[in-house]
Amino acid sequence: MAGEETVHVADPADDPLILSPNGCERHVRTIHRLAGQEYTPAHRVRSLGTLISMVEAGLGVSILPEVSRPLIPQDLVLVPVTPHHSRRLVLCGPRKRPWPPAVRALVDSVGRLPTGATSLV
Repeated sequence: MAGEETVHVADPADDPLILSPNGCERHVRTIHRLAGQEYTPAHRVRSLGTLISMVEAGLGVSILPEVSRPLIPQDLVLVPVTPHHSRRLVLCGPRKRPWPPAVRALVDSVGRLPTGATSLV
């Protein structure tokens, strides 16, 4: 699947699905529902680091938001998943004073994200 332009959510059905229930699970469930696919995660882990380590070890695949791309090691490949599903993220800050440099960098980097909201690792 690593060389594909996109992967349908049904394509890795034979691979164990590893998920972190912290925020994204409902979106992954929605992608499966939109595709008419059964939603059966093999593993749920709390830590994104653990999830990435399990994928690196070949224990399964995962579906992550595009915004997590900077956290993914170079030896793993992210491929856009279909059907497409996106979510809206909102960032708020002070109106009358400059935002801290780290927040400003985040705002600037979000403007550069590709349009694919979800990717398979």
